Amino acid sequence: MAGVVDQLQEGFARLGESVQRLIRVEIALAQAEMADKAKRFGKAGIYAGGAAVLAFFAVFGILIGAIWGLGELLPIWASALIVALLFLIGAGLLVKMAIGSAKKAGGPLPQAAIGNVQELPHDLKGAMDGAPTPGGANGAAATQERRA
Repeated sequence: MAGVVDQLQEGFARLGESVQRLIRVEIALAQAEMADKAKRFGKAGIYAGGAAVLAFFAVFGILIGAIWGLGELLPIWASALIVALLFLIGAGLLVKMAIGSAKKAGGPLPQAAIGNVQELPHDLKGAMDGAPTPGGANGAAATQERRA
């Protein structure tokens, strides 16, 4: 009887260590995912800021073109409007790049870590019932590999 109790104690100790290790791995995954998302959103912000600066200059170009257009009929204001349109095209390209970068970043939540944690109760129940878990002792890594 003492051997069974010792085995149960050892099993629960290993289970506690495994759960702690799994939680640490999931926290590290969430931190890495959030750092990646922060970098992508930062990049999107830089593109959007560049687009705003170019649009700001385009407004001045349009204003100068309109003022000169009132003063002289074609040559000066036409060139000013062409420059303003070039600024607007540049701003449009930067906005498109910002939107693409923000879409690649996805939502602000660490989806991979959340998915792993949501599967944790099922994996623990399977381990308690004696069923083999995906990936053996390192179920989190196997779950991450399945997602990749």
